[in-house]
Amino acid sequence: AKSKGITAWCYFDNDAEFGEYYGKLYNWYAVNDPRGLAPEGWHIPNKKEFTRLVAYCGGPGYYSRIALNPGGFSGFNSLDGGIRSNDVEFNKIDADAYYWCSSEPDSRSKWRLCISGSQGVEINDRFNSKNVYMSVRCVKNTEEAVLTPNRSDADRDNHTYRLIQVGDQVWMAENLRVSHFRNGDPIQEIKTAVDWEKA
Repeated sequence: AKSKGITAWCYFDNDAEFGEYYGKLYNWYAVNDPRGLAPEGWHIPNKKEFTRLVAYCGGPGYYSRIALNPGGFSGFNSLDGGIRSNDVEFNKIDADAYYWCSSEPDSRSKWRLCISGSQGVEINDRFNSKNVYMSVRCVKNTEEAVLTPNRSDADRDNHTYRLIQVGDQVWMAENLRVSHFRNGDPIQEIKTAVDWEKA
């Protein structure tokens, strides 16, 4: 996973109990795989879609964090699931949320939405190589972005996701937790530093 481009996921601190609330963390190779990480009818948001979400909630800064957090008016229900860094260390649980973005500015790094307890909300590509593991939120495809009240869908891997409409976008109101691609192929779980090097 560190150098060979292996698609992979993990739980924060390799603890499945964290996954029950925060979902899974994924590397960029899983996010970008053509087999499809998002459920049918959904996709990983691009930078423009994240920008629209943040603008609806008040723009970059601290105020939009309140709107995006659990209990905020947006209903987005951002979860501070932390990050797994290049050196296989876990950080920022219950402090920051990091979400992959599908827009790729260059060959080395990726855009992300950062919802920070100390810095507020921003979309950036700092310290954001393809070998880190971050959370994923999905947005519904434009042609299907109509939300039926009190409806949940996007059923994958025996989990049905809660949904929320934010402006003219329909989002999952929880973090992704799939362990298979859309075609049924499994995504490798990376736990230890040994697994990391072997992959």
